[in-house]
Amino acid sequence: MRDLLRLVNELIMEEMTLPLTGASLEKVIRKRRYEMTLPISDEDWVLLKQVRETKDVSDRI
Repeated sequence: MRDLLRLVNELIMEEMTLPLTGASLEKVIRKRRYEMTLPISDEDWVLLKQVRETKDVSDRI
């Protein structure tokens, strides 16, 4: 819920007028998605890809 409110707040700050547009919503979502992926290391991306492909999560490296 907190993330949703954060997105809505960013959207309102971006537009500064009503009604809010879909283009601005997409821009805010892309920005937030980029911010969320920054802390993921290259090694973790490799593991995430492996899990996506195999559908197997294990503690083996």
